[in-house]
Amino acid sequence: MEKIILYMGILVAIGALLKFLDTKIKPKTNYREAYQTRPLLTKREHQEYLKLKQYADARRWLICPKVRLWDLIEPKKSSGDRKTLENKIRSKHVDFVLVDPELNVIGVLELDDSTHDWEDRKNRDSFIRDALEGAGITMIQTRSITPETLEGFLIKNRVSETGS
Repeated sequence: MEKIILYMGILVAIGALLKFLDTKIKPKTNYREAYQTRPLLTKREHQEYLKLKQYADARRWLICPKVRLWDLIEPKKSSGDRKTLENKIRSKHVDFVLVDPELNVIGVLELDDSTHDWEDRKNRDSFIRDALEGAGITMIQTRSITPETLEGFLIKNRVSETGS
């Protein structure tokens, strides 16, 4: 009888320990309480967006901020390991995509800050530029949006002043 009570005590203790470990290892997450909003653009990005908006509005272009590369390009069927190529673009985004009224991509504008001077960022930017331009999309990188910078879209794409 004592052994049965001992075994039952051990089983109860193991059950309690497992329940305790389960809550510590995999706590139930209340997703309604786990997240908070954050601004779509940083203050600097918003300032540059306002400059870009004046230029784009005059040409009837639309601005799409924070667009994933995956939404703009995809690996060619003949490019080899599609999964690797897809994974390389899936989590990267660009700052602004300019599109015409029919939502055809005119070009990509990437804002640079001091982090773009780091070697790993230079490699990332080079990859993104090569991937986009290889797919026929112009990418302009700049630290500050100016009319001269934006004219690059017109020159590179031979786009008319009023649209596509």
